[in-house]
Amino acid sequence: MTDEKEKTGQHAKAVPPPVSAASAPPKPAAETPKPAPKKNEQPVIDFPPEDKRLWSVPPYLSSVYPTVYFKKPVSRFFQNENLASLLTCFRLNRLVRAVNDRIKQGDSVLQTGLTAGPLEREIAINLNGQSLYEIEDISRVQALTAGSKYASWKNIRLLSRDFTFPREHEIKYDKVVVFFTLHELPDPRKKALMERVLDVVNPNGEVLFVDYGMPSPYNPMKYPVILFNRLHEPFAESLMTKGIKSFVDTAKAAKYTWTEESFFGGLYRIVTASLKG
Repeated sequence: MTDEKEKTGQHAKAVPPPVSAASAPPKPAAETPKPAPKKNEQPVIDFPPEDKRLWSVPPYLSSVYPTVYFKKPVSRFFQNENLASLLTCFRLNRLVRAVNDRIKQGDSVLQTGLTAGPLEREIAINLNGQSLYEIEDISRVQALTAGSKYASWKNIRLLSRDFTFPREHEIKYDKVVVFFTLHELPDPRKKALMERVLDVVNPNGEVLFVDYGMPSPYNPMKYPVILFNRLHEPFAESLMTKGIKSFVDTAKAAKYTWTEESFFGGLYRIVTASLKG
């Protein structure tokens, strides 16, 4: 028996005495995970659900522009800057610069309607993320496409809505830009949009209307543009013949100072409205 116990003891492993919690070595602290780098987020795109008028496509728009603004491949095709420049007789960049020169860093900006060309990019670069830049457009296709294009600018807010209707809670802006929007609207909608944008500009701010004018009789593009508009832009001719200011009630128009600058022999114009006093 004794030999067996001794023999067994030779091969048994020694069991260390239990270690108390007090004497146990401290565990190394877990490393705090580093936050992942924040990626550029897509600009906020609002799709107002509360009032069907604000987001449903008006009949005139779906009949005159059934594909340009509502079919993604066609919409992307017309977003080409070279094509946009061609359709404005290669005056697009000059018009964009003229608008952007009137916008100062720190200005809050409302723009009615997304545009083909560099306007949004140039305004965003000018503002440098320092102030609010809101863009309204009825086309969800346009808004989603623009959302990916301008994702790096955190101050841009896109709203898919009918901009001819006022918002429930309007705010004021330093600059309001209406860039080649009026000529796509029937006359009652032109009037509604102009009434609205004049109401949302700050006392020291400006509304900038950029659109067609009535060109000089000697302008070689006068009749080709009129013919093109009669075929493809049926609401443009009244704007050319009447003028932008004529779509505002006389009493209301009298409260504002109006200036006009013509481009390319009168074919295009920038009309600026600012509140008197």
